[in-house]
Amino acid sequence: MTALTLYHEFPDPDLEDSFRSLDFYYSEIVAMLSDGGVHRFNELKRKLGKLSSNTLSSVLKRLVSDGIVNRLVIPSIPPRTEYSLTQKGMELSRIIAEYFDWLRRWHNISTE
Repeated sequence: MTALTLYHEFPDPDLEDSFRSLDFYYSEIVAMLSDGGVHRFNELKRKLGKLSSNTLSSVLKRLVSDGIVNRLVIPSIPPRTEYSLTQKGMELSRIIAEYFDWLRRWHNISTE
């Protein structure tokens, strides 16, 4: 029985939200943070290219609320905010990496 079949037989709103959360930017940010380092907002924005600050902020808030990303505000002038993966996020990053590998093998899609 596949996960999708199981979901259709036993619908769960929480599970549906989990599937919905795996959108492109959500996955892309998790993949970026998977190096285990700490990254700042503007660094992530530069790496993501055309993504607006509002969209990045929204996705980061969702990642933090989902327990995937840690957010640390450093009281300095100006204040700095740093992001890193939680243990839950590191586990998700391995799953996303496997998915990207699958895409490269079967769909000739570059994910870099």
